[in-house]
Amino acid sequence: MSLSRKHFREIARILGQNFANDDLINEFVSFCASQNSYFQKQTFLNAISDHENEALIKINQDDRLVCKNGTIQND
Repeated sequence: MSLSRKHFREIARILGQNFANDDLINEFVSFCASQNSYFQKQTFLNAISDHENEALIKINQDDRLVCKNGTIQND
């Protein structure tokens, strides 16, 4: 069974949301390319980057929460 676009998208999401290092990403790039001759490396890397950016935005939004009078509120 070869991997499909659906699999590549999910792998990219997981790698991006977990801020995978370049070595791990390169291992997945090699693996994915070996599993599907239509694999597009740059599209995959862009998707990882997009998910990293989304995760950073969420972290920054969560950091804006402050504790006031025992409750968590937005600034």
